[in-house]
Amino acid sequence: HNVFGTHTQLETKDGVYNIGHWTGAQSRVEWAFTVRHSGRFEVIVEAAAEGSAKADIRVGQAVLKAEFSATGGYDTFARQRLGTIEIVHAGHNSLQIQPDRAHWKPVNVRSVTLRPVREN
Repeated sequence: HNVFGTHTQLETKDGVYNIGHWTGAQSRVEWAFTVRHSGRFEVIVEAAAEGSAKADIRVGQAVLKAEFSATGGYDTFARQRLGTIEIVHAGHNSLQIQPDRAHWKPVNVRSVTLRPVREN
């Protein structure tokens, strides 16, 4: 992952790494990844927060307007489905989480998973 901004750091809770102290809405994080096939993907995070927060999830030109739910505290991680996003190019990509400056509260992020959406 890459962190852009000074109000975010890598930390551990129960021996598992997470992005934490994400207090600044001007800070964003980004992960590089590879997919075999383009298509729609469900965005699932494991996150912890005292209050809800909004952010843009970006992959290429696609943007998912997402909301992290309150989990009861910064040590209480829960899996959250944030919505779906379209990945138009197979191969190397990057996923970025950019806080919504008007609606940001600190969030700890332990993982981000992209799950292919099967079309019926």
